[in-house]
This record gives sequence, C-alpha cells and structure tokens, in this order.
Amino acid sequence: MTDLLVTAVWICFFALNMGLLVWLARRVRRRGVGDSVLSPIEEIWHPAIREYRFETQAQEERMVARTSPDDPLDKDA
Repeated sequence: MTDLLVTAVWICFFALNMGLLVWLARRVRRRGVGDSVLSPIEEIWHPAIREYRFETQAQEERMVARTSPDDPLDKDA
C-alpha cells in the first residue's frame, strides 16, 4: 500500500511540475518576455530555435531608429 502511495505522490508531483511549466510558458509568451527563462528548455526540445532567436534579435537591433549627427532634433548636439 505504501508503494502505491509513494508512486501516486511522485506522479502528482511530476504532473504539477509539467502544469507549472506549461502555465509559465503561456504567460511568458503572452507578455513577450522571458527568453532567458525558457531558452534552455526550448534548446533541449528544439535545437534550431537558437539560430532563430539570434536572427530575431539581430532584426530587432536593425530596426532601432538611429539619429544622424546632423539631425536638427538631436538633443545632444
């Protein structure tokens, strides 16, 4: 009887952890943050995501508006 109880506790513990990870993934993706939280897990299950993440980050950096030195709206000049 105790072996069955221990097994049931481990199964419940595992299911709770999996449910927590699913909830965390949905919340992080909805808010658009958390690459550092889920990246190790995603790289284990989907190794090609690393290159995709680098490309996405490079694209976001290219899209940042940069001012030119002769811009009249430049406040540093």
